[in-house]
Amino acid sequence: MDKHEHKRTLVVTKSPPLTSRPDTAFVATPLDLISVLEHEREQISTVVLTGSFASMRELTMFLVDSYPALRILSGRPGEEPDTYLPAFS
Repeated sequence: MDKHEHKRTLVVTKSPPLTSRPDTAFVATPLDLISVLEHEREQISTVVLTGSFASMRELTMFLVDSYPALRILSGRPGEEPDTYLPAFS
């Protein structure tokens, strides 16, 4: 990946949108999330937890502790990123 690319948002959702979105990637499980973060951490600036993932307090706290520079947000699947809320507020 080109190091001059914009930082991306990584969304954890069981129902990714049918159309792709610029600078946004989607994963379906917490394990996939951690795998992507381990391999592409420098390209990711924000993680959005949706649906049941947003209510997983242990997952949220793990992300906050393990990746302190990431923004961790919660939202509903398909929601526009401007409406996401901090997951740990």
